Amino acid sequence: MAVYQQVALLSPDYELLSRLMSPLGLHQKFAVALAQGRPQEASAPTSRARAIAEGFTTSPPASLVALLDQDKLGEVILRAMSLAYQGYLGDETSLTEALATLRHVGLEDTARRMALQALLLSAEG
Repeated sequence: MAVYQQVALLSPDYELLSRLMSPLGLHQKFAVALAQGRPQEASAPTSRARAIAEGFTTSPPASLVALLDQDKLGEVILRAMSLAYQGYLGDETSLTEALATLRHVGLEDTARRMALQALLLSAEG
C-alpha cells in the first residue's frame, strides 16, 4: 500500500478518503472495507486482519457485558483499552475482544480507527 494511502486511512477523514481509493490486492481491499465499516466483506489477508474482522462480527466477552449490566461503562471502556494494548502486543484474541466491546458500547469510530492503526502500523500489516 502506498504511503499516501496509509496516511489517508489513518487520518480523521479515513472513511471519506477510502471511498476515493481504487484498492489493489487483498491487503488494500481489506483496509478500505475496514475503513468503511464492513471488513467482513473483504478477504482478511493476515491473522491480524482476521482478528480485526472477527471484532466486527462477534460479541464482547461475557464478563464485560456483565459489567455493562451493572452500569459500569467507564470500567468496560478502560478494560477494552487494556485489551487493545494486549492486541497491540500480539494477542489477537484480545484485539478481537477490544473491537467487539468498543462497537458494542457505541464507539464505532474509535473501533474502526483503532483497527486501522492495528492493521496498517503493525509489523505484520
